Amino acid sequence: MLLRMLRHLFGHQHARGGEIRTLSALSQSRLIWQEIPAAWFQWETVVSIPWRDEGSHINVCESRARNLTLRWRARDADLHNQRFMNLLDSQVNLSVAARGRTNSHRLRHVDLRSNAVLLASHMREICGYTRSDQNPADFASRDLASWEEHRRRVRRTARPAPVPRAPPPRAGRGSSPAEARAAL
Repeated sequence: MLLRMLRHLFGHQHARGGEIRTLSALSQSRLIWQEIPAAWFQWETVVSIPWRDEGSHINVCESRARNLTLRWRARDADLHNQRFMNLLDSQVNLSVAARGRTNSHRLRHVDLRSNAVLLASHMREICGYTRSDQNPADFASRDLASWEEHRRRVRRTARPAPVPRAPPPRAGRGSSPAEARAAL
């Protein structure tokens, strides 16, 4: 059943390749991404990490998450030389993944890494759109309390402990210049 559904979805791949734009036989606007319901599939969390840079743009963070999934798939040699479907909720990253290039300087370095992984592993990514509130990969990132606790732990362990400093020697009363130099 799942294999038939994937073949059906891959059959609706855009002529350029890389993304699924429409699911019906009716021609729709070329600018609209039709949603693929995430509920059609069974999901499990295989990797979950916090954003690396809290100040990064959301599109860069989403692109890094896509790159992480590609690298995770590429680690398993049995998944090489295969097509697979990747559901994304960022239309910017969908377009970047479908084209394989971008004019954005912020996204380019992440996209080049993703393309290198795909090329080296001979994998073919076909991207589909799903809404953010339906994306199962976003559920872990919405648990703000656990992420805040994780960030606090990282900040505590990342800070070096303060090094106690000895008071500077007092040159002058009660000590000779030679004693002051020896103390340094």
